[in-house]
Amino acid sequence: MTFQPASALVWSLGEFDSPDLSFNGYDDAGVEWICEHPAAWDKVSAEVPSEDLPGDGSRPGPGRYKERVINLRGAFRGDPSLLEAAEWRLRDALERVRSDQTLSVTEPVPKSVTVRLTGDFTVDYFNRRTRTFSAVLTAHDPLKYAAGAGGLEVVQFVLRNPADEGGVVFPVTFPMQFSGGQPDVSRQVVDNIGRVPVQPLLKFTGQASGPRLVRVSGGGDDGRPVVIDGSYYGVTGELPANLSAEADLSTRSLLIDGASRISRRYPGSTHWSLASGRNDLRFVADAYSATATAQLSYRPAWR
Repeated sequence: MTFQPASALVWSLGEFDSPDLSFNGYDDAGVEWICEHPAAWDKVSAEVPSEDLPGDGSRPGPGRYKERVINLRGAFRGDPSLLEAAEWRLRDALERVRSDQTLSVTEPVPKSVTVRLTGDFTVDYFNRRTRTFSAVLTAHDPLKYAAGAGGLEVVQFVLRNPADEGGVVFPVTFPMQFSGGQPDVSRQVVDNIGRVPVQPLLKFTGQASGPRLVRVSGGGDDGRPVVIDGSYYGVTGELPANLSAEADLSTRSLLIDGASRISRRYPGSTHWSLASGRNDLRFVADAYSATATAQLSYRPAWR
């Protein structure tokens, strides 16, 4: 169903690029959908425990961000004969208690959260042409992520060929001729525009021997601290041609050919994060292979 926006901020339920239902505009049946700006969208809730220290009083301990509870309120109006079907569209989009739903908004950088219905959902008769609604949704992951296909950042790496490094072969003759070096395609700078660190998805493909993706450094923009630690994640042993290993650093899973293979994690691997700002990353392996590749994908995130 097509949608005609009537506001710069359009809220949607479902996939950002193909939503189940959108608000602050008109659908192609002529029903107008209106949605308030949820107060919780711009709210951060932290749970900060305290430690009782003898002779020192009590001081704040480590902080932890709580889930985002969103009270979605709005209305829909149009010809009375259309409102019953419109209500069922709304119910189909919101009545999710055993599955996830996506709530997104067209901010300058479109953002979304994953929600479920966790409280009351009501639809009330206002007048012949208008019905109002209210639903309590919870985003157990409170971070807001870049929405849609355009919000997914994907970066590709290949191994650097040692033959591209050049050098001087003796004996030499003069005058000597120098040319520009080959670009280091194994090294990429990833600019994470989000305001919080995020843990990416990694995908290695063979033929590869001990492929690893190293975070050489990260952060540093807008006065944020620079992290230089050489953290890496990789797969030990040989990864045959046309086979892939997929690691989710947030869930700490490692799949090879679709099967869990945590034991194949390269020794010393850590579940590192992309810092907010610039990240210097490098793809390395135990031996060079022209077919070995690494792919990093992530969505920038905000509180």
